Amino acid sequence: MMSDKVITNLEQVTTEWLTDVLSKTEALTQGAVAAFDVATGHGNWSTNARLIVHYTDEAEIGISWQKFTGKGVER
Repeated sequence: MMSDKVITNLEQVTTEWLTDVLSKTEALTQGAVAAFDVATGHGNWSTNARLIVHYTDEAEIGISWQKFTGKGVER
């Protein structure tokens, strides 16, 4: 399902896309993204977004992702 296209608009991000990307990079080893919240910001030349990801009950996060984020799974 994951394409090689670059996300250019926040509306392109879906729970399915996030699940696919996180699974393929082994950041998500089981389960799926259930939902996500968005906090946006704007700079002089760019727009950015912080995604707060919520996972299904059976989700397991890869150890490298836990080390990177310092967090476990938020449900």
